[in-house]
Amino acid sequence: MSSRTDRSVSGKLLVVATPIGNLGDFSPRGREALETCDGIVCEDTRRTGRLLEQLGLPKKPLFSYFAPKEKQQVGPIVKRLLEGRTFALVTDGGTPGVSDPGAVLVAAAHRAGIRVEPIAGPSALVAALSVSSLAGQSFVFEGFLPAKAGARRKRLEELAAETRTIVFYESPHRIGSMLADAADVLGAGRPATIVREATKLHEEVTEGTLEELAERFGEEARGEFVLVVAGGSAEPTDEVALPIDRLLALLQRAGVSADSAARLLAEETGLPRSRLVRRARAAAD
Repeated sequence: MSSRTDRSVSGKLLVVATPIGNLGDFSPRGREALETCDGIVCEDTRRTGRLLEQLGLPKKPLFSYFAPKEKQQVGPIVKRLLEGRTFALVTDGGTPGVSDPGAVLVAAAHRAGIRVEPIAGPSALVAALSVSSLAGQSFVFEGFLPAKAGARRKRLEELAAETRTIVFYESPHRIGSMLADAADVLGAGRPATIVREATKLHEEVTEGTLEELAERFGEEARGEFVLVVAGGSAEPTDEVALPIDRLLALLQRAGVSADSAARLLAEETGLPRSRLVRRARAAAD
């Protein structure tokens, strides 16, 4: 175990949160860190170079550090830190290590006995929660769901019973399909908030059900997205499950298809549609 008081090396890793969009969000401590450090570890050297220029800060040695090659890039950086240098770790925007590169380097720095210091600031996760009606409750951060539809739906199935608020990140070219899957698996009527392009010129905060948000952002969605979704109710007990099964059976005896019966009950109860579909089909067999 180590602490800040027993460091035997003079090097230091500053984990610096940088603006998501609005440069005015950058803290004085963040500016000082980038101005006085010996070098900057960053995702995109061109983007970080532009940030320094926009902020009127001096040029610095920039060390490329991006997700696919994090492990290969750690060694040379840690070596320089052990030589006594102070590096700032940044991402393309927001806080390093939160669905962005950084965690591997931070862990390696700790193992090497290097001081790791947070320079707090912008975070898309916290920004989205703060403007959501679901703020103030316990939450879990899921980050980006798998890109492939099958894996994405499987992960949503695993999250269906989660009772805490769930926060996701999503890219513009997948937000439509992701919302459609979330509405289908978690329940069309589940309350949610979307924050698009947080702190940027075209910032947008939209609340509604997952079904409504899927319709709103289903086509030609642009920007970076944070999705905040209400947690589900606790898993039904046998006493609750029995009436649901009876309702499914009654609807089907009335001529409603299994899928339609499941959709209707999902809208009324908030239960995941996919789970109700399986139960309805099983009852029909």
